[in-house]
Amino acid sequence: MNTAVLFDLDGVIIDSRAAIREALHTITFRVFGRDIQPHLLDAQVGVPPVQALCQLGVPDPEDAYERMFDAALLDAAHHIRVIPAVVAGITALAQSGVKIGIVTTQARRRLYFLVPPVVGMVASVVIAWEDAEPKPAPDGITLACSRLGVAAQSALFVGDTVTDLAAGRAAGVKTVSVAWGFTDSDVWRGQAQRSCSTIHGRSGQSYSSSCRTLRPEHPSPDAATTVRAPLPGCGPLS
Repeated sequence: MNTAVLFDLDGVIIDSRAAIREALHTITFRVFGRDIQPHLLDAQVGVPPVQALCQLGVPDPEDAYERMFDAALLDAAHHIRVIPAVVAGITALAQSGVKIGIVTTQARRRLYFLVPPVVGMVASVVIAWEDAEPKPAPDGITLACSRLGVAAQSALFVGDTVTDLAAGRAAGVKTVSVAWGFTDSDVWRGQAQRSCSTIHGRSGQSYSSSCRTLRPEHPSPDAATTVRAPLPGCGPLS
């Protein structure tokens, strides 16, 4: 039995693609004074923000990210959609005594408006970008298990990307992927045709991803709900 279940945030608990796209549009419009072609923006959704801004031709993308991305994403937060079935499942697991954790590459300063309140209430640990080497490195998952006091063999990690699968595999936890996240179905079909794939982390370390994944049925788009704006004075989750 799994005594802890860890979840990725973007693409699993929430669908933030439209919000991220809008944030990138806002920044590029401010920089260039014109709209970027839609297909160019679409291609950068799911890419780390600094890399996305670089690919879009923004000068000094790290500076643009630090100065503008948080505010742009917050302004676009009304586009964020919660996956209700996942939230309901998380709540049910917590009520049954299973420990809940989140392992995300989002910066901690943004979690207060990204994590659905009910999930924030039941999650015992939230590992953010600043806390550990990001996926595909296993560090964040390993740290979450340590803070929850559970062995890797007793934990399950739910992700939506190849890097999530690689991180879970390297951490020694059971790992599954959802079908409604950031990864295109063609990628999963390609994965299924290979025994594994090799990807590289931020530090250059290589990681292998298991290609055998469980993919729950895609939830109905009509079942998505909008994240409420953060309450005044509400701070980031710890």
